Amino acid sequence: MVTLRSCVLLLSVIGSQIQGHSIPHNKELIHSDYSKDGVIRCFHDNSQTISTDHIIKKLSHCGHHRVEIWNNNDQFIDIQMSIKKFNKIDKISKKLGMNCNVMIENLNTVIQDTLPQNKRDNEILMQMLMDYPIRTDDEMFNMETNRGIHTKLTEYFFQEYRDLQSLQIWFNVLQQWFPNILTLKSIGKTSQGNDLNVLEINVNNVEKNPKGKTIVITGGTHSREWISISTVCYIMFSLLNDYDMGINGEDNILNSLNFIFAPTLNPDGYEYTWVEDRLWRKNRQDTGNLDCPGFDLDRTFGYHWQATNEFPCSGNYNGDMPFAAMESSLWDTYIQENFKRHHDHRLYGFIDFHSYSQEILYPFTYSCDELPNDIENLLELAFDLSKTIRKFSGKQYDVVQSCKDRDADINPTGGSGSMLDYMYDKGAHWSYQIKLRDTGNHGFLLPPSYIHPVGREGTRIVQAMCDFLLNPPNWN
Repeated sequence: MVTLRSCVLLLSVIGSQIQGHSIPHNKELIHSDYSKDGVIRCFHDNSQTISTDHIIKKLSHCGHHRVEIWNNNDQFIDIQMSIKKFNKIDKISKKLGMNCNVMIENLNTVIQDTLPQNKRDNEILMQMLMDYPIRTDDEMFNMETNRGIHTKLTEYFFQEYRDLQSLQIWFNVLQQWFPNILTLKSIGKTSQGNDLNVLEINVNNVEKNPKGKTIVITGGTHSREWISISTVCYIMFSLLNDYDMGINGEDNILNSLNFIFAPTLNPDGYEYTWVEDRLWRKNRQDTGNLDCPGFDLDRTFGYHWQATNEFPCSGNYNGDMPFAAMESSLWDTYIQENFKRHHDHRLYGFIDFHSYSQEILYPFTYSCDELPNDIENLLELAFDLSKTIRKFSGKQYDVVQSCKDRDADINPTGGSGSMLDYMYDKGAHWSYQIKLRDTGNHGFLLPPSYIHPVGREGTRIVQAMCDFLLNPPNWN
């Protein structure tokens, strides 16, 4: 096995050999000012029916100019608002009829904790990644050393969140590391000219996977949820590396299932969170209102889509027709073209990673009165995943119907057009949305120190799901 010393030596060789590549230019991170904003958490009796629109209106009428709901469940609601009112938290509690306390005192401070601490380190890493593949013919780079080097590089890669340009480089490098089983594809261009990339893993094991059953895993639907993107990337590399290292041999899940990964489903929005507004949620597409671009991708899919009463400036705006967002439209075309024959069940499972609140959400989103025909099976796997995480990391992930996460039981249009429902309808009858850590101390703004532990957690979720599907319980 390659030693750390030899890895360091080879990394220094890679870093010193610049052969026609240039270090990517990183724009300065100049973000919107959130120094006057914080987040409060208000607890309520789980028998209460809490409308997020009602909360926003109440606080707005009290002079809170920027009010946004971060999270709403049957226990509490998290609200971003002006810190000027924090000294009147008792009055806010009385106004809302809930017990409220401060969760994040200053958003700017927490935002800064998510950003790369050393820009030069990122530049060096990107240079290493770009230079590494072109040296694979060197006699120093045998198979065992290759494995050790790209494992060490990847460990370093996940020490920080990476911007869109860095991720694109890493995707290309992965394709060169695993050329026989990994294919990088652009399924189209976004409104800002970025590639909407998918990475397909297929080992072509006809004996174990004759129908080509496929699991789809996505992240970054909401651009501020950086942990979802790093987690999808972490899972993808873990599966590839385990297969390459021969872990579990013929029983490796890649022999029995194909995978499609879309780590950055919203590349325009993600890029914007790096250079302008860390808390931006939507894509960056023109809405017809020059001051308010962007659609909420997770409300634009054409299954039980309904127009909402939201304006373009709202973080939940979903347009005036299904698939108004270019990203959801490109995704629909890709799914339709690759899984035309619905009856062959090739599109087998789906996980859409989000943050935050540690929840496992199951269909349907559009209505709390409607349930999938196979709800018992969905629930059995969901609770199995929750148990697996609890045993693996000690973290509690609650199982929740996705409609309750979106106020669909209060506002029928609130749950329309979700990707979860759309993928279930397209044949992925094992479909879930996973909301990752944490439960509120950082919200959408997990520090980079969480990347590895949450990545390992996400990997265990996918492995447990695949084990369940490949060795199902006896339901007879």
